[in-house]
Amino acid sequence: NQNYTITSHLNNKNKDYNFFNLGMGGNGPLINYAILKEYGAILKPKKIFFFFFEGNDYTDLERELRSIILSKYLEIKFTQNLMKNNQEIDIAKKNYYNKYFSSYKPKNLIGEIIRLKNLRHILSLLKKKFKTDEIKINKSKEQNNRISKNNKIINEKKISNEELYIILSNSKKIVESWGGELIVFILPDYGFFYEKKSGKNIKRQKYTEIFEILKKINIDFVDFYKYLEDNENVISYFPLELPGHYNESGYEFIAEVINKNLK
Repeated sequence: NQNYTITSHLNNKNKDYNFFNLGMGGNGPLINYAILKEYGAILKPKKIFFFFFEGNDYTDLERELRSIILSKYLEIKFTQNLMKNNQEIDIAKKNYYNKYFSSYKPKNLIGEIIRLKNLRHILSLLKKKFKTDEIKINKSKEQNNRISKNNKIINEKKISNEELYIILSNSKKIVESWGGELIVFILPDYGFFYEKKSGKNIKRQKYTEIFEILKKINIDFVDFYKYLEDNENVISYFPLELPGHYNESGYEFIAEVINKNLK
């Protein structure tokens, strides 16, 4: 519902700015940066909130870097001049929609989510029935696999951090070229959600290197985790109290936090 998005809440709460959203679901840092280059430079907003989700934005970035076209955006002068080719893009989008989605019938997503939740509950009950001594684990093999996996993650993350530095550094230069201000809004991983739901004290599971990058480049940021840490309403910000995208209340709360950081 477009009346309950972050942008809609901001436009209702703050009349000093006109808010608009250039992001969409599935975007990672590189695509958001490309959008900033293609459209932000034409709109020239005073402030830009660049969202970064700790849970999967590194994974999204690794996927995006495999695209030859997207990787070219790391060169600060590269552009496809998408705004000038708007008419051709609209035609291409319509053709794509007619080819793949014109006969699409939406599923009952609420029913699917409820069934999934029930399945998780059943699996949880079954798991409790198994005795720990009946489960045989090759500890040596498990440890070696874990070490190998961790080394792979470290190497991939090192590459991602180098590209992320370029993305954020270039973004700052682009925004400041028209006198604007770039602010990175960091959404924490879902670890806090499960700890909060189980009544435990929230401990940050992934304090990512993005904070070091932002400090090196001297970019202001909003750490949304700090607003959730002692918030008793955290669970109510998610649909059906399951981790995922925030619901209407969650988006409204994010809008309130953004609004506070505009003053």
